[in-house]
Amino acid sequence: MAELLEENGLLDGVRLVRMGVPDRIITHGDPKLLLAKYGLDADGIYTRVRESWEVLEERRAGARRVDAQLKG
Repeated sequence: MAELLEENGLLDGVRLVRMGVPDRIITHGDPKLLLAKYGLDADGIYTRVRESWEVLEERRAGARRVDAQLKG
């Protein structure tokens, strides 16, 4: 999906957070446990989105400080 968006110039101004399982053989087991192990359950997704949002907010705050310094 990310490749399609990028190829069509649709990623400008979009924050994309990629999530998935590692590129290796994954053991078999209870799907709920495996999703939790790789952060792909509800809690893991929430945590990753929250962390990404915090980074984005920090970058925006930094940009606002730079703008204020340049203006004043």
